[in-house]
Amino acid sequence: MRVNDEHLDCALVQQSKAISSFRKGFSEVEEYHQVRLALLASMLFGSFESFYGNWEAASLQISSGIRLLRQWETTQKKKGMPARGIIDPQLGATLTRLDLQMESYLALHPMNDNPVEQLPSIPLNHTYPARYTILAEAFPQSLELSTAGVRHTRNVYRAINRGLNLEALERERDSIHSLVRQWKKAFRPILLERETGQYQGNRDTVGILQLYACVISFEILCMSTLYKEEMIHDRYTDQFRQIVSASRRMFEMDRFWDRRSRQVGHLKAQFGLGVLMAIYIVATRCREPSIRRDAIATLREWPSKNGIWDSLHVAQVAEWIMGIEEEMAFGSEDIPEEARVRMSSLKVTTKREGIEVECIQGYAVQRVRKASIRFS
Repeated sequence: MRVNDEHLDCALVQQSKAISSFRKGFSEVEEYHQVRLALLASMLFGSFESFYGNWEAASLQISSGIRLLRQWETTQKKKGMPARGIIDPQLGATLTRLDLQMESYLALHPMNDNPVEQLPSIPLNHTYPARYTILAEAFPQSLELSTAGVRHTRNVYRAINRGLNLEALERERDSIHSLVRQWKKAFRPILLERETGQYQGNRDTVGILQLYACVISFEILCMSTLYKEEMIHDRYTDQFRQIVSASRRMFEMDRFWDRRSRQVGHLKAQFGLGVLMAIYIVATRCREPSIRRDAIATLREWPSKNGIWDSLHVAQVAEWIMGIEEEMAFGSEDIPEEARVRMSSLKVTTKREGIEVECIQGYAVQRVRKASIRFS
């Protein structure tokens, strides 16, 4: 995103034409085609808004699509009709992934989020297999768990800001963590086969690494949010290292296997689950210097867009956080609690010319820190 962005101006013109075409087409088709057309519009307009950092508009588009899809499925079930036979399953899956990208962005920038509205918990499947045999079998439940962890995190921040009792959220956290452990146990054979068996050198390895990095990162997010002290993240150093290592390996393999992939300027556009949010969790919460710097370097070395997530933008935010923390640590590699940024206070606003960042640093003595970061 730049001040003189000809691509944006062109895209806005095309978006206007698409809206006009959508309105005309919507009035000329039958009901189930209207629903599918509306879902496509939510997906496309949500993707467009998120690509340019307009998270409010993107969130509205995506949540509207998800809500419409759920209402349609409920209505069709009451009629005894197969809703998914009419609505493309891939369309619903894509909206779900876009929704996770948006929810994770709000979970990691809590002050951008609505601090009052309580979100419904994600219903979870409590029956997981003893082991997964193929990657496709593990993916839906990993998406479910990741979304549940992110939604839990958002509700924790809401409860803390409103001074509410956290007991129910503690029970929910423990329930999610138990299911994550089951998932990781079932997924472990596929992960081991990546090194020694059928997945070695296979393109599915990219998906395996991506899935594993995301589930670990959301597990850390879910388990650490209820703690007041930022030093809770120090117990996850080994997991942070695994996330960065898996992400780097994934980017290297993805570049090898997908040399003809679509490029947007110097950015690679990712339309899947992505790992940018996972690396950002490491870059903002890990205070081990080498791992943190490796995470930021990874975001810069493989420029990519994943919905609302822009690797170069979040790398700048993470670098600024690291800078003010190390400044308050007075040259020590160990970042004391009073030098750490309260992750619950982070607000990031993306504009055409740069990024506005605001947060609170310290615990006993809290300092409001702000910055205007120009795009590099």
